[in-house]
Formats: sequence, C-alpha cells, structure tokens
Amino acid sequence: MSLPLTKEEVTAVAGRNADYYWTRWTPLNQGQNWTSFNWAAFFLTGLWLAYRKMYKLALIFYVILILGVLADHLNPDRKESFGSTFGWIIALICGAGANRWYWSHATELVDEARAQNSSDVQTNDLFSRNGGTSVLSAVIFLVMFFALSFAIVSWVR
Repeated sequence: MSLPLTKEEVTAVAGRNADYYWTRWTPLNQGQNWTSFNWAAFFLTGLWLAYRKMYKLALIFYVILILGVLADHLNPDRKESFGSTFGWIIALICGAGANRWYWSHATELVDEARAQNSSDVQTNDLFSRNGGTSVLSAVIFLVMFFALSFAIVSWVR
C-alpha cells in the first residue's frame, strides 16, 4: 500500500487544478471509498481522459465509440442510435469514476518517483511527461476518432 499523496505531490501531478483534486482526493488518501462526480469528465469524457494523460482509458473510450459508430452504420434500420445511447452511459460512468481513476494514475506516478528516489529535477520531469495535462493529446485523440469514424462511414456505404 502506498503512502497518501502530499499536497505538493498533488500540485506537481495535477497542475493548476491541484486545489480541486486535493479536495476530491483527500477522502481517498484517508482510506475512504468516496469521491465526487467530475462534471468535466462527464461532458468531455474522451477529451478529458486524454487531456489528463490517461491514455489507456481514453483509448478504451474511443474504441467503444468507434464500435458504436460501426454498429449504427451496419444496422441503419435501427431506431435508436447505439453509439449515442452507449456514449451517454459511458459518460455517466466516466463522470462517476474520473476522480478515482485520476487519483490512481497520480498515485502510480508518485509511487514510481518515490521508488526511484529521484532528485527533484528527475521527479518533475517524470510528472511533466506522465502527469499534468496535454491539450495536444486531447486534440490528437479527437482527430483520430473523427478520421476513423469517417473511414467507417465511407467503408460501410
């Protein structure tokens, strides 16, 4: 079991929204099984995951959406859009789980830095590469999603 995250570590990993995450993660750091709903993650699910550098979860999200686009176009007689319905369900799950997932991501980064017993410069480098935010990553994931969706729609027609 890892040690609880310190305020300084949360600031280093979460960046300018550190105060928000500090308040959301404090119960988790204290061993409680509680965190709050993340509205940004709900409304911007795939973008938020990539922006927060949780690439595995972002990839899973976009693969599910791509499968929804494929399902919708393979069965055009269907009245309800699979992708739309499934997208809302995933958004709810992401909004509910986002703060915990990000806390787990941050805890892994901090544990890695602690295990390496790195200097402050090396630790900050690790946090900037794997923590914090990336607008570019969010844009790349979104562009890839639209490109694949367009390819699927073109292929099915």
